[in-house]
Amino acid sequence: MKYSLTKNEALGVVTAQIVGTLSFFPIIYMLGGGKMAGSFMMGGLISFLPNCYVYRRVFTHFGARQAEKMLKALYRGEAMKLIFTACGFAGAFSIPWTQPLGVFLGYIFSLGMFFWAPLVMALMHKNNKVTT
Repeated sequence: MKYSLTKNEALGVVTAQIVGTLSFFPIIYMLGGGKMAGSFMMGGLISFLPNCYVYRRVFTHFGARQAEKMLKALYRGEAMKLIFTACGFAGAFSIPWTQPLGVFLGYIFSLGMFFWAPLVMALMHKNNKVTT
């Protein structure tokens, strides 16, 4: 049976994004200081918040009968995600103490969590499958 991503699993992926960023925050603080950690957190939020918007927008329509609405919501949500991301970077770089390396590291780390979480969840699902 093919593994599919359901609403709860999609929420798990988005949650893994912020939990991973928050978990890595103290390490960045110890290694790079407060400005670097703050910049890292901003980068993580620039990735996390638009994904929350897309999740909320897409999964208000769920089920086979609403597939067309879900697809339209996905396209609109992704377009808005690009706009929110651009505005997030513009806002982050308008703050005087922001360190660009920290912002980009936070963004890449959070984005990486977004892509790794489904793979880990699929492996966990495959390993926990009961055979009869």
